[in-house]
Amino acid sequence: LLGVAPDQIGRAVWLATLPLWFLVVYLGVVALAPVMLRLHERAGLAVPVVLLLPVVAGDLLRLWYGDEVWAYGNFAFAWLAIHQLGFAWRDGLLPRGRGGAVALLASGFGGLVLLTVAGPYPVSTVTVPGAAMQNSSPPSMALVALAVAQLGLALLLAGPAQRSLRRRLPWLAVVAANAVILTVFLWHMTAAVLTTAVLHLLDRLPTPDVRSAEWLLWR
Repeated sequence: LLGVAPDQIGRAVWLATLPLWFLVVYLGVVALAPVMLRLHERAGLAVPVVLLLPVVAGDLLRLWYGDEVWAYGNFAFAWLAIHQLGFAWRDGLLPRGRGGAVALLASGFGGLVLLTVAGPYPVSTVTVPGAAMQNSSPPSMALVALAVAQLGLALLLAGPAQRSLRRRLPWLAVVAANAVILTVFLWHMTAAVLTTAVLHLLDRLPTPDVRSAEWLLWR
């Protein structure tokens, strides 16, 4: 990487390891799953509702004071609240039928638009280096709204997907994809960083205007 500044190399390494962030969340949620399951069995949907209260408080404080430290508790509260929705789905506590799925999708997406486009949250739901506020680190209510929208979409597609996967060919395609999907996920950023570095050294890295169609196609 001759000719590349040390800070650029550090940033490239950071980007390459970024996909590993989910392991910390995953291990933490798995460790607490037995306790959270018992809470779910006792209180049902009240558990994620209560967990979201400190998320809202943390967001209000970080917006007011301009310091992300106020929302560090969201790393636990937000992800555990989202995880609880999985228990609720398995136990049939979520809105039923196509109408319920559409309602979740519409409310989650509508809340996301209000919080980001009309509200104070950034539009990006992934980490953006240098941004004054992040939606994912620590998790914000905008990220929770996105999770609700994704849940509604999953419920909407669950029936057709299950019917399709009863056939041999679609099921084989899923098995084949699952054999490599995590490897692709973990290495895609490394591949992107290496490709960008090579193009940069060859002076062939395109830098189109961010508002152009060329920029979107390059991404």
